[in-house]
Amino acid sequence: MTKIIGLSGGTGFCGKGIISKSLIKKLKIVSYQRRFEPDKPYTIKEFRLETVSTMEAALFRGIETFVHTAALVHKKNQNVSKYRSLNYHATKELFHKCIEAGVKKFIFFSTVGVYGLTSSTDSIRLDSTIDPKSAYAQSKLDAENYLMEHSPFYDIEVLILRFPLIYGPGAPGNFGFLTNVSRWPIPLPFKNVKNRRSMISIDNVGNLITDIVSRKIKWTGVQLITEPEPFSTESIILCQRENGKKPVMLFSMPKLLMKMMFSLAGRKTMYHQLYEDLVFESSQPLQSCID
Repeated sequence: MTKIIGLSGGTGFCGKGIISKSLIKKLKIVSYQRRFEPDKPYTIKEFRLETVSTMEAALFRGIETFVHTAALVHKKNQNVSKYRSLNYHATKELFHKCIEAGVKKFIFFSTVGVYGLTSSTDSIRLDSTIDPKSAYAQSKLDAENYLMEHSPFYDIEVLILRFPLIYGPGAPGNFGFLTNVSRWPIPLPFKNVKNRRSMISIDNVGNLITDIVSRKIKWTGVQLITEPEPFSTESIILCQRENGKKPVMLFSMPKLLMKMMFSLAGRKTMYHQLYEDLVFESSQPLQSCID
């Protein structure tokens, strides 16, 4: 019998990557998303985090594995209750709708933000100290805890995936920022910035999810998943400029001076992301699904 994937957030960066890999591997997918898109080679159903509680469980019938990527991510001037409503309460409601519909596996996209770190001199492991600093990370952690506490009472497997920065064409967030910066026709102060930052490509995320759906990978519980080799800011900028056939134009600046400049500009977090280390150790081997 054909395994059908249900996916929330089908128009998002991760959702598009998973759909692309699913189509390549001839897997049947139903995308639950905010807006209808015509002429797509997969089924689309309307879905909003704000209205999950009013949805009928029948909307999810026939789905074997549901992949929940939709979330309210980092937004300026967003209150805590909004994150809790859309990332925690909506996940709870969706989980129970999936149980009622007979879904056999529920995959939840979480974040390494639950560790609360922007940099670290030590490698972070799955069992490292949890200390979320943002409303977004706290809402994800609360959803994680609910799923793990309640899944044993139902006939459903739960897999929670904590990912670091996900990169690839069209990536949002920090990688998108670096991609845009690399296009600026000016010298940049990243020469010899050999910091180490863990990441995972959207291709590998898509391969991972499709391998899980196909039961080539049988992980459950909470997993911290990253590529084995970290990246530096210098290597990312060099790659982006070379791919775009742009002049390299990098120069060196003392780290202490850059730290002072970013601090004066109120961008301490950005300094850590661009110049300091943040390395994670994958709780499971990723080699089998790396492109």
